[in-house]
Amino acid sequence: MTITKLAWRDLVPDSESYQEIFAQPHATDENDTLLSDTQPRLQFALEQLIQPWSSSSFMLTKAPEEQEYLTLLSDAVRALQTDAGQLTGGHYDVSGHTVHYRAAQNAQDNFATVTQVVSADWVEAEQLFG
Repeated sequence: MTITKLAWRDLVPDSESYQEIFAQPHATDENDTLLSDTQPRLQFALEQLIQPWSSSSFMLTKAPEEQEYLTLLSDAVRALQTDAGQLTGGHYDVSGHTVHYRAAQNAQDNFATVTQVVSADWVEAEQLFG
């Protein structure tokens, strides 16, 4: 059996031949996330999320200790979102055994909010689901 000892320098990748490529400016726009090229299923999921006919516009994505990835996803959704800042939800009036619902007229109505993309690197279940 032959045992070949390698010096640690033999295991370091040779990146000298790629330095010319690394020095080139980016070929894409900085704002272009390229999710459709790199993660097409995720891009499709984000497109479905913001459709007006979707049952819920809520997506929980787990990316522990990956703030840069969460920011990338948030920016991608913001770019796709057409109703940013739109008032959604409603106001419930409860009187005894009677409940009346009306569409939200301002963001201070109970169960009303402004559509937005929110990301956080940590959230407690109680904060998220009540």
